[in-house]
Amino acid sequence: MISRALNIPQYQATEALAYFRHTYLHTPVAQSSIYPMVTLMLNIMKKSGKKLCISTNKPRNLAEKILKELNLAQHFDFINAGGDLPNKKPHPSNIYVCLNTLQLKPDEMVLVGDSRVDQQTALNAGIPFYFFSNGYDDGVDRAKAVFCFRHYSELITHLDIQ
Repeated sequence: MISRALNIPQYQATEALAYFRHTYLHTPVAQSSIYPMVTLMLNIMKKSGKKLCISTNKPRNLAEKILKELNLAQHFDFINAGGDLPNKKPHPSNIYVCLNTLQLKPDEMVLVGDSRVDQQTALNAGIPFYFFSNGYDDGVDRAKAVFCFRHYSELITHLDIQ
């Protein structure tokens, strides 16, 4: 993907990715990178007894860095990061490990995401996809999303969590 995006040979893409990850790891995360109402939503969900999981293709060290610097780690019961499993999203094993770890059934989980990979992951695992349209949105099929929202206050209202 990097090779194609930068129009460079594969060996240079590997070097570029290593440089990017090193820089990412050593650059502070901006507090403004949290979308409005996310922290409130996470607090409400935890207080209501909901189990929260992150499934990301981002390497674990980078995912944990972001969560720590944004003071969000305490909200999540489980994190499945890139490299933890043999397959990355959209392979359904990434959701299955969350379901198994949290002892949930597919009808007790939703995947909130903002990309086609997130959507395909939910479809592959047989769980509802809730689309955050103010995120990445690389061509998500809105017709296949159970719920679309632009602001996290809409998700709080939709889930009717108190």
